[in-house]
Amino acid sequence: MATSVISRTFLGTGIIIDERIVEIQNGEVNIRFESRFPDAASMILIQYLSGEPETQADIPLDEIGEPQPTGRFFSGIMQGARAVVGLASAGFTKARVIFAQIRPGTAAVIDGLPCTFCTLAVKTIISAILVHLGIPPLPGGDFDLTAVIDAVQDAGADIMDGGLGGAVQSLVELLPQNALDLIMEGLEAFDWIFDLQDHVGEWVCQQLGMCPAAP
Repeated sequence: MATSVISRTFLGTGIIIDERIVEIQNGEVNIRFESRFPDAASMILIQYLSGEPETQADIPLDEIGEPQPTGRFFSGIMQGARAVVGLASAGFTKARVIFAQIRPGTAAVIDGLPCTFCTLAVKTIISAILVHLGIPPLPGGDFDLTAVIDAVQDAGADIMDGGLGGAVQSLVELLPQNALDLIMEGLEAFDWIFDLQDHVGEWVCQQLGMCPAAP
């Protein structure tokens, strides 16, 4: 029995993005998130990166769509002080769990957001699209990649209509205006291998001038 949890967090005025990369080998883990902003647009996303763990979710948010083989996605205003995500696996599994909250008006008061925010925000946006559509990080087998590309681009457009919830829309609005176009361009540049989300995030944020350029 072994578990590993790697955390990366951005916390600013009116905003938090908390990412956990979880690896489980014949075991289980419970991840707890505390609500920091009661009136904030909130989301919790569980993306299965390898394997499909058993998931028990005590999350005071509305689920976006049906549970997918690739994960689960919750969004809304938290109706409680905390949320718990439980993951268990009889073999090996790896998952990305993201908790984000953005208070109303945050986009108007934040300026000069750092590299950490940008990369976490971009990864969150990509993960939300993939989980919402039920697309695995490594599409293969019967997947029609042309159809996958079209679906992802359509979902990207839906974000600004609130189709993936207020938190994802707010993250896009906090980034420069061309961020969503660059996210799509970045995915295509990496041949739509979606498990390279870290690299896509770095590339997009370098293009936006929010992260240092690669040497």
